[in-house]
Amino acid sequence: MPQVNLLIVDGDNNFLKNMKSRFSADRFQVYTANNCREGMEIAQRVRPDLIISNIDSPKLDGWSFCQLVKTNPLTEDTPFILVANKKEDFSPLKAVEVGSDDFLVKPFGFEDLLARVEIILKRVSDKKESPSFQSKTASASSSHLSLADLLQVLGMNQKTCTIMIEKGELKGKIFMEGGVIKHAFLGDLHGDVAVYEQLRLTDAEIIIKDGISNVYETTIDKKPEALLLTQLTRLDNDRKATLQEPMLDKLFGQEAPLNLTPDLQKGLERIEALGLIKKIGR
Repeated sequence: MPQVNLLIVDGDNNFLKNMKSRFSADRFQVYTANNCREGMEIAQRVRPDLIISNIDSPKLDGWSFCQLVKTNPLTEDTPFILVANKKEDFSPLKAVEVGSDDFLVKPFGFEDLLARVEIILKRVSDKKESPSFQSKTASASSSHLSLADLLQVLGMNQKTCTIMIEKGELKGKIFMEGGVIKHAFLGDLHGDVAVYEQLRLTDAEIIIKDGISNVYETTIDKKPEALLLTQLTRLDNDRKATLQEPMLDKLFGQEAPLNLTPDLQKGLERIEALGLIKKIGR
């Protein structure tokens, strides 16, 4: 396999020594720096295949370093992993804003870091082998960053991208063009109702890809803040109603039929079939 140039920036010399020893045992040529300013100089000179940097650095912090890398023509395509010394220091929202491809909070195992590095490198390799699919990809675990927050950040930055959401067999996408949500689907659901159900999902995997498919229908055409205002209000009201009515199964079992749209009815059946919610008697 080809050699991979890896740049690691951290103020902890023991951490640098350990990482260099572990990565060098494989196919990696490792460059190290004690601060982000030095790291930026190395990045422009060496043009590494991937950068791992701590956010805690004097004068030039890791956030600014990542943003500089992503806006410099010489290094803009370089994948970047941010590292925080503790969870309280980290902001997933800011990580998305500066263009980070992934992030970790210390302490973490080397195998976890290596797995993330390999995934990113494979993604880059696949992109190079498929010129018809020119896109950058980033991941954001919903345990760190909510879909609502993510949509707002992408909207503020006027991003054109595809957000892929997966939980088990349930898969969906949200298409954004210039920061405007154009279309969404989740299973058989489309439009606003698909976004609503996506917001309800917990522990879902979220993947962000730059660019959108040329083939999609426009079912929404709203800015995230406008759509979220109605969807989150509805979600909050639904949660309050659930807390106020513990006998939800009984309510759904009444003779008076629920006024559900065909799409929502179909979506509930789809979600129930996948075992994501308890089946409700009607």
